[in-house]
Amino acid sequence: DTRLRRDWSSDVCSSDLAIRIWNSSVEIKNCIFENNSNSQQNGGAILLESTNQPVYVENTLFKGNSTDLRGGAISFWSDGAELFLVNCIFDNNNANEVGGAINKDHNTNLTVLNSLFLNNTIQQSWGAAGVSIAQDMGSTDIINSIFINNTNNGGADNADISSSGVYADHCILQSVNSPAYNTGDRSEEHTSELQSRRNIVCRLLLEKKKQK
Repeated sequence: DTRLRRDWSSDVCSSDLAIRIWNSSVEIKNCIFENNSNSQQNGGAILLESTNQPVYVENTLFKGNSTDLRGGAISFWSDGAELFLVNCIFDNNNANEVGGAINKDHNTNLTVLNSLFLNNTIQQSWGAAGVSIAQDMGSTDIINSIFINNTNNGGADNADISSSGVYADHCILQSVNSPAYNTGDRSEEHTSELQSRRNIVCRLLLEKKKQK
Protein backbone atom coordinates (compact mmCIF):
# COMPACT_ATOMS: atom_id res chain seq x y z
CA ASP A 1 0.00 0.00 0.00
CA THR A 2 2.63 2.52 -1.11
CA ARG A 3 2.83 5.36 -3.57
CA LEU A 4 6.23 5.80 -5.24
CA ARG A 5 6.31 9.09 -7.10
CA ARG A 6 9.21 11.14 -8.38
CA ASP A 7 9.57 14.59 -6.76
CA TRP A 8 10.03 16.82 -9.79
CA SER A 9 11.27 19.69 -7.60
CA SER A 10 14.35 17.72 -6.58
CA ASP A 11 17.44 16.85 -8.59
CA VAL A 12 18.23 13.91 -6.31
CA CYS A 13 15.91 11.57 -8.25
CA SER A 14 16.62 12.94 -11.70
CA SER A 15 17.87 9.61 -12.99
CA ASP A 16 16.75 7.09 -10.36
CA LEU A 17 14.20 4.35 -10.79
CA ALA A 18 11.87 3.57 -7.88
CA ILE A 19 12.96 -0.02 -7.09
CA ARG A 20 15.95 -2.11 -8.11
CA ILE A 21 15.52 -5.80 -7.27
CA TRP A 22 18.81 -7.68 -6.92
CA ASN A 23 18.83 -11.42 -6.22
CA SER A 24 15.64 -11.30 -4.18
CA SER A 25 12.09 -12.61 -4.15
CA VAL A 26 9.73 -9.64 -3.77
CA GLU A 27 5.98 -9.18 -3.43
CA ILE A 28 4.45 -5.80 -4.33
CA LYS A 29 0.77 -5.21 -3.67
CA ASN A 30 -1.64 -2.25 -3.88
CA CYS A 31 1.02 0.26 -4.94
CA ILE A 32 1.29 3.19 -7.33
CA PHE A 33 4.47 3.88 -9.33
CA GLU A 34 4.01 7.32 -10.86
CA ASN A 35 6.32 9.63 -12.86
CA ASN A 36 9.51 7.76 -12.02
CA SER A 37 12.32 8.34 -14.52
CA ASN A 38 15.56 6.53 -15.29
CA SER A 39 17.97 8.00 -17.83
CA GLN A 40 20.91 5.69 -17.08
CA GLN A 41 19.47 2.15 -17.01
CA ASN A 42 16.58 0.03 -18.23
CA GLY A 43 13.38 0.20 -16.21
CA GLY A 44 11.68 3.49 -15.38
CA ALA A 45 10.03 2.18 -12.19
CA ILE A 46 11.35 -1.36 -11.53
CA LEU A 47 14.54 -3.08 -12.68
CA LEU A 48 15.07 -6.78 -11.97
CA GLU A 49 18.72 -7.82 -12.04
CA SER A 50 20.70 -10.95 -11.18
CA THR A 51 17.77 -12.85 -9.72
CA ASN A 52 16.18 -16.17 -10.60
CA GLN A 53 13.62 -15.88 -7.80
CA PRO A 54 9.95 -15.02 -8.39
CA VAL A 55 8.75 -11.42 -8.21
CA TYR A 56 5.03 -10.96 -7.68
CA VAL A 57 3.11 -7.71 -8.35
CA GLU A 58 -0.63 -7.40 -7.65
CA ASN A 59 -3.22 -4.59 -7.88
CA THR A 60 -0.62 -2.00 -8.84
CA LEU A 61 -0.69 1.05 -11.11
CA PHE A 62 2.30 2.10 -13.25
CA LYS A 63 1.61 5.57 -14.64
CA GLY A 64 3.83 8.09 -16.42
CA ASN A 65 7.12 6.28 -15.83
CA SER A 66 9.92 6.57 -18.38
CA THR A 67 13.42 5.51 -19.35
CA ASP A 68 15.88 6.58 -22.02
CA LEU A 69 16.55 2.88 -22.65
CA ARG A 70 14.18 -0.13 -22.36
CA GLY A 71 11.13 -0.77 -20.19
CA GLY A 72 9.29 2.44 -19.34
CA ALA A 73 7.73 0.80 -16.27
CA ILE A 74 9.52 -2.56 -15.81
CA SER A 75 12.59 -4.21 -17.29
CA PHE A 76 14.03 -7.63 -16.48
CA TRP A 77 16.65 -9.76 -18.16
CA SER A 78 18.42 -12.16 -15.76
CA ASP A 79 18.26 -15.79 -16.90
CA GLY A 80 15.67 -17.71 -14.88
CA ALA A 81 13.91 -14.60 -13.54
CA GLU A 82 10.14 -14.98 -13.06
CA LEU A 83 7.76 -12.03 -12.99
CA PHE A 84 4.05 -12.40 -12.14
CA LEU A 85 1.70 -9.45 -12.76
CA VAL A 86 -1.92 -9.73 -11.57
CA ASN A 87 -4.58 -7.01 -11.89
CA CYS A 88 -2.12 -4.29 -12.88
CA ILE A 89 -2.53 -1.14 -15.00
CA PHE A 90 0.21 0.29 -17.21
CA ASP A 91 -0.79 3.78 -18.33
CA ASN A 92 1.21 6.37 -20.29
CA ASN A 93 4.67 4.90 -19.73
CA ASN A 94 7.43 5.63 -22.24
CA ALA A 95 10.73 4.10 -23.36
CA ASN A 96 13.02 5.81 -25.83
CA GLU A 97 14.02 2.39 -27.11
CA VAL A 98 11.51 -0.48 -26.63
CA GLY A 99 9.03 -1.76 -24.06
CA GLY A 100 6.91 1.26 -23.22
CA ALA A 101 5.36 -0.74 -20.37
CA ILE A 102 7.51 -3.89 -20.03
CA ASN A 103 10.83 -5.00 -21.51
CA LYS A 104 11.55 -8.75 -21.28
CA ASP A 105 14.94 -10.07 -22.32
CA HIS A 106 17.08 -13.23 -22.21
CA ASN A 107 15.81 -16.52 -20.73
CA THR A 108 13.12 -15.04 -18.47
CA ASN A 109 9.52 -15.99 -17.64
CA LEU A 110 6.62 -13.52 -17.63
CA THR A 111 3.02 -14.22 -16.59
CA VAL A 112 0.41 -11.44 -16.89
CA LEU A 113 -3.17 -11.93 -15.66
CA ASN A 114 -6.14 -9.53 -15.86
CA SER A 115 -4.11 -6.42 -16.68
CA LEU A 116 -4.56 -3.29 -18.78
CA PHE A 117 -1.99 -1.64 -21.08
CA LEU A 118 -2.97 1.76 -22.47
CA ASN A 119 -1.30 4.85 -23.92
CA ASN A 120 2.24 3.46 -23.60
CA THR A 121 4.80 4.61 -26.19
CA ILE A 122 8.21 3.80 -27.65
CA GLN A 123 10.39 5.66 -30.13
CA GLN A 124 12.03 2.78 -32.05
CA SER A 125 10.68 0.94 -35.09
CA TRP A 126 11.24 -2.47 -33.45
CA GLY A 127 9.97 -3.86 -30.17
CA ALA A 128 6.56 -2.90 -28.78
CA ALA A 129 5.00 -0.20 -26.66
CA GLY A 130 3.09 -2.71 -24.53
CA VAL A 131 5.21 -5.79 -23.89
CA SER A 132 8.51 -5.96 -25.77
CA ILE A 133 10.31 -9.29 -25.96
CA ALA A 134 13.89 -8.95 -27.13
CA GLN A 135 14.54 -12.68 -27.43
CA ASP A 136 12.07 -15.57 -27.72
CA MET A 137 13.55 -17.44 -24.77
CA GLY A 138 11.85 -18.49 -21.56
CA SER A 139 8.08 -18.07 -21.59
CA THR A 140 5.54 -15.27 -21.93
CA ASP A 141 1.92 -15.92 -20.93
CA ILE A 142 -0.59 -13.06 -21.11
CA ILE A 143 -4.14 -13.94 -20.03
CA ASN A 144 -7.37 -11.87 -19.92
CA SER A 145 -5.55 -8.61 -20.61
CA ILE A 146 -6.35 -5.56 -22.75
CA PHE A 147 -4.09 -3.41 -24.95
CA ILE A 148 -5.45 0.01 -25.99
CA ASN A 149 -3.84 2.94 -27.82
CA ASN A 150 -0.24 1.88 -27.30
CA THR A 151 1.97 3.62 -29.88
CA ASN A 152 5.15 2.73 -31.71
CA ASN A 153 6.39 6.12 -32.86
CA GLY A 154 8.92 4.38 -35.10
CA GLY A 155 6.03 3.39 -37.35
CA ALA A 156 5.91 -0.40 -37.00
CA ASP A 157 2.54 -2.12 -36.53
CA ASN A 158 3.46 -4.16 -33.45
CA ALA A 159 2.54 -1.71 -30.72
CA ASP A 160 0.98 -4.18 -28.26
CA ILE A 161 3.23 -7.30 -28.10
CA SER A 162 6.39 -7.64 -30.15
CA SER A 163 6.65 -11.42 -30.52
CA SER A 164 4.64 -14.37 -31.79
CA GLY A 165 6.47 -16.63 -29.32
CA VAL A 166 3.91 -15.93 -26.58
CA TYR A 167 0.71 -17.39 -25.21
CA ALA A 168 -1.86 -14.57 -25.41
CA ASP A 169 -5.21 -16.01 -24.40
CA HIS A 170 -8.53 -14.14 -24.01
CA CYS A 171 -6.77 -10.85 -24.67
CA ILE A 172 -7.92 -7.78 -26.58
CA LEU A 173 -5.10 -6.74 -28.91
CA GLN A 174 -4.92 -3.60 -31.01
CA SER A 175 -4.63 -5.21 -34.42
CA VAL A 176 -4.90 -8.53 -36.24
CA ASN A 177 -1.41 -7.65 -37.50
CA SER A 178 -0.03 -8.05 -33.99
CA PRO A 179 2.60 -10.83 -33.83
CA ALA A 180 0.74 -12.21 -30.79
CA TYR A 181 -2.64 -12.37 -32.57
CA ASN A 182 -4.22 -15.84 -32.47
CA THR A 183 -1.54 -17.39 -30.24
CA GLY A 184 -3.99 -18.66 -27.62
CA ASP A 185 -3.90 -22.33 -28.57
CA ARG A 186 -0.79 -24.25 -27.61
CA SER A 187 0.32 -27.80 -26.99
CA GLU A 188 -0.60 -29.88 -23.97
CA GLU A 189 2.95 -29.52 -22.72
CA HIS A 190 2.74 -25.71 -22.82
CA THR A 191 -0.66 -25.78 -21.10
CA SER A 192 0.86 -27.85 -18.31
CA GLU A 193 3.70 -25.38 -17.87
CA LEU A 194 1.24 -22.48 -17.75
CA GLN A 195 -0.89 -24.27 -15.14
CA SER A 196 2.23 -24.71 -13.01
CA ARG A 197 2.89 -20.96 -13.03
CA ARG A 198 -0.79 -20.25 -12.30
CA ASN A 199 -0.51 -22.58 -9.31
CA ILE A 200 2.37 -20.47 -7.99
CA VAL A 201 0.21 -17.35 -8.19
CA CYS A 202 -2.70 -19.10 -6.46
CA ARG A 203 -0.39 -20.38 -3.73
CA LEU A 204 0.90 -16.88 -3.05
CA LEU A 205 -2.66 -15.55 -2.80
CA LEU A 206 -3.67 -18.30 -0.37
CA GLU A 207 -0.60 -17.69 1.79
CA LYS A 208 -1.48 -14.00 1.95
CA LYS A 209 -5.04 -14.78 3.05
CA LYS A 210 -3.80 -17.13 5.79
CA GLN A 211 -1.52 -14.41 7.13
CA LYS A 212 -4.43 -11.97 7.59
